[in-house]
Amino acid sequence: MAGYFSVKGDTRKPAYFRVSIDMSAFDTNTDGTTGGAVTPNGNFPTSERPYITNLSTLATSTTRATTNILADRRERGLMRFEKMVESLQTDCNCDILDIEILEANGDAQATLLEFTVEVESPDHINTTTTDGIPDGSTRALAGNVKTEGTNTKANRLRVLIARGINGGEEVGDSSANTYSALRHRYLPASTASEMSEISVSNPIAYGEIYEATTVNQLTQTVSVSTGDDSTLLLNTSQGT
Repeated sequence: MAGYFSVKGDTRKPAYFRVSIDMSAFDTNTDGTTGGAVTPNGNFPTSERPYITNLSTLATSTTRATTNILADRRERGLMRFEKMVESLQTDCNCDILDIEILEANGDAQATLLEFTVEVESPDHINTTTTDGIPDGSTRALAGNVKTEGTNTKANRLRVLIARGINGGEEVGDSSANTYSALRHRYLPASTASEMSEISVSNPIAYGEIYEATTVNQLTQTVSVSTGDDSTLLLNTSQGT
């Protein structure tokens, strides 16, 4: 007997959260594994994937790093960005939209990263746990830091973002994590490229990453399209 499945009554709606990460205190080290902050841009920009040099005019550049060390530093920033996005998928599927980051040139390390997280099923965000909210945090839940069931969706996303930037699941206030991965490395000294391992560590203590991260849920989101999905934009207003 033929049958069918209908989702007509499915009332799930995505939720949107605006994230701001103040990276001005992140390590700028060029010799070790802690520099590079967090960036969606790797060490080999192209005309298809340039980086923004002016947020007002949206001017872009493909100028690359001038030294091998600075190219590796930029790649570490991309590794942290990828780890952060991976961490954000812990509770449910999400997309990253409307990224704003300013990098003056191929050598520069950004001091501010902003983006919107579209959460497919916001009811799946785990607010039953307060794990990862640092003791003594000025933005912790007032008087409820260790009380189960008192978390908020925005605070949970802050934890997942901080965990990703920190490099893993160990989230003690001053915990450090170092990991390595095979990456495409651009070598400005010879203008050659190679596949080789790069190691990356957290750019600052976990508790400070959490403090540097602000998450606010957006309301009144309206999709605006010119007919091409690639031009889809979001008009949003921030909820309080």
